[in-house]
Amino acid sequence: MGYIAHFREKDGAEQSLSTHLIETAEIARNNGQSIGIPTLCYLAGILHDSGKYTQKFQSYLLKAKAGEEVKRGSVDHSTYGGKLIRSQKPHTKYELMAMEMIANAIFAHHRSGGLLDFLSGEAAPTSPFIERYLREDLPEFDQVKKRFYREIMPEEKLQLILVQAGQELETLAKARGRITRTDQFYLLKVVYSALLDGDRRNTQLFEMNEPYQEIDRTELFRTLSQRLEATFASFKTGPDTVINRLRQEMADACLVASQRPTGIYSLSIPTGGGKTLSSMRFALNHALAQGKKRIIYIIPYSSIIEQNAAVFRRELADVNREIILEHHANLVQDEETWSEENEKKQALMQDTWDNPIIVTTMVRFLENIYGGSTRNPRRIHQLLDSVLIFDEIQSIPPKCLSMFTSLINFLKDYGKTTTLMCTATQPTLAKRKLPLQLSADAEIVPNLENTNRAFERVKVIDHRRKEGWCAADLSSFAEELLTKERNLLMILNTKKAVREVYQCLKESDRVVYHLSTAMTPAHRNQVLEEMRKGLKAQKPLVCVTTPLIEAGVDISFSCVIRSISGLDSIAQAAGRCNRNGESSTPQPVYLVNPVKELENIDKMPEIKTKAAITELLLNDRNFLKNDTSLLDLQLMAQFFDGYYEQVEKTGESEYLFNGGAQRLFDLVQKNENRKLFYRNSKKMEVPTFLVSSSSTIAKHFKVIDQQGESVLVEYGEGEELVSELSSSADVVLNKAWYQKAQQNSLNLFRHEFDQLVQEGMIRLTAEGVYVLINQGYDQEFGLNIQGDSLLSYGF
Repeated sequence: MGYIAHFREKDGAEQSLSTHLIETAEIARNNGQSIGIPTLCYLAGILHDSGKYTQKFQSYLLKAKAGEEVKRGSVDHSTYGGKLIRSQKPHTKYELMAMEMIANAIFAHHRSGGLLDFLSGEAAPTSPFIERYLREDLPEFDQVKKRFYREIMPEEKLQLILVQAGQELETLAKARGRITRTDQFYLLKVVYSALLDGDRRNTQLFEMNEPYQEIDRTELFRTLSQRLEATFASFKTGPDTVINRLRQEMADACLVASQRPTGIYSLSIPTGGGKTLSSMRFALNHALAQGKKRIIYIIPYSSIIEQNAAVFRRELADVNREIILEHHANLVQDEETWSEENEKKQALMQDTWDNPIIVTTMVRFLENIYGGSTRNPRRIHQLLDSVLIFDEIQSIPPKCLSMFTSLINFLKDYGKTTTLMCTATQPTLAKRKLPLQLSADAEIVPNLENTNRAFERVKVIDHRRKEGWCAADLSSFAEELLTKERNLLMILNTKKAVREVYQCLKESDRVVYHLSTAMTPAHRNQVLEEMRKGLKAQKPLVCVTTPLIEAGVDISFSCVIRSISGLDSIAQAAGRCNRNGESSTPQPVYLVNPVKELENIDKMPEIKTKAAITELLLNDRNFLKNDTSLLDLQLMAQFFDGYYEQVEKTGESEYLFNGGAQRLFDLVQKNENRKLFYRNSKKMEVPTFLVSSSSTIAKHFKVIDQQGESVLVEYGEGEELVSELSSSADVVLNKAWYQKAQQNSLNLFRHEFDQLVQEGMIRLTAEGVYVLINQGYDQEFGLNIQGDSLLSYGF
């Protein structure tokens, strides 16, 4: 009989199992080429669905094709490939390592929790991987082996390819002295990603009846570079000012630096210095010089994805949105169990990071590596042989430092990936416990101190007072300033404080705007555009906002009030004041200390710690006796050193779980505590060569604490998107729809999500998308937990 892997929905055509295994293996091989493990990835691909050779699975598939009701995930086919590779005989530790990587990737390729723990990361001293790896009662296993050896390759050839896979790992080890436990963790992730992508992509191509094509982006990157060069050439015709000359010098420095070898570099362009386009100039030309495959632009908050993507689209003429992908969130929920239908759905999803340029967030970037599901890790191999641009890198959560740094170092050492750390306020990451391996002469901006001083267009004024500032006081102070200034930006640390001060100011006749992360990206962008028009027309206005506006939002106010925070945030706030040198004299940035009743940051440890370090500097008159600017680079470095020393001392720089008893990063590394626990409890050595606990990491890892779900909001354009979702089940597979939906979505905290579900404000559609109904969203403030939005009354 002919064994099948899939059947096509539209015409019932069948894909043979041998074809699926061979074609998946070839894609997986290509995915692993950049990192030097193509054969290892090929083996994972060729074996992954061998369990479909069972008579039981073939019957399951034929019943599903005939329209009969079948129980999803009722037939295991993912264990067989792992068992098949285990049946081979390893001759070296590298072959053993390869076997365990292949088996785990295959076991997990339909598992919502991702890779299995080699050692359970918590609780019982078990090895979930070994429990499956050593399973003896696998039905039809002997028949599966015979059919695989007959249809795909003889056992002797499988053994030979395993030797080659082991040799690949040995070559990597010799080049670096050894493959550390941390490296083993990331290499396994790459194998897993290569397999997931090979499997889903081959399924997608079969469903669409299209051939697999490798993509060479050299000509595309050359074209994009030429388009961007035309923009930089046009800048030279602008006003000949000191600022414009410095912007051009820094942009030119990026062009020269793009010819440097693969490495980790810093780009410390002062706020307003043209960092967005200059960093892309570096990336495009570096991609051409070093043959990179992709550019990934990573920002701290989803609030500015659409802004940066819009800039790139405009300058790179991405009219049809085929070049740049914005990835805000995973809107469509993953199925908990495997099914043929779900595999096809995942295969057709449009957020696989195939585009030449990706714009995403730090949350999404890190969750690809450390999170669960099978959609996140499918993107990991896309990080290889790429250029990563981290915008506002100082915003990385301290608990993620070790995991972030080890990943970036690995991508440089193994993945031929270049990383560019962009910010006006560079954190001192090369001096941490686990140092970032910056390249020699890492800084791209020449004469950095002189350039930074030339860009200072503000005067930071310590306006704290002993009794603190309440909402009414801040409103009155704003009114006072507006008698002298054209407009005003007030940045406060919490949404509660922003809302209260906004409401106080609304009682006056002022034009007042509100911004916060409680609003969808599309809604925020609408408000920002309206403000920009008002500022350009020199209309008097006030904006009260959370710190989201500090992360790269291109806007300029006459005056800024900033509640006390980290010196890095203060510098970013200052970058929204007199940004383009509208005033020839420095404009004021006032630092204020809101009362606790207005702005309580006790549950925001990062902001609280940074604010405390800033206040120490403000109170140290040695820094200020010579009228030292608070934005001085040496002072900024001292701030970061003080901050990181503090968080390393308190443990805030570690991702702790189980009540602070364990470090998540230990599960990536040698995992000594869990090894010892296993050894003492079982009175035997750990039975695997690999020891990481990927599943436990995925269970606990969240870049943002209490992060809940992404929801599509029934507001503005979102109403039409929800309507389209209701009318067509396939709309989630439409790239244009999915991109718009992300711009009209919110990422909710878990407590917010749970409360809204309880109050009936959120519903889950048949397509797996959570929708926030319009009563849960307010046209002024965004998310409305109370569900008493004016929208519900038709206003």
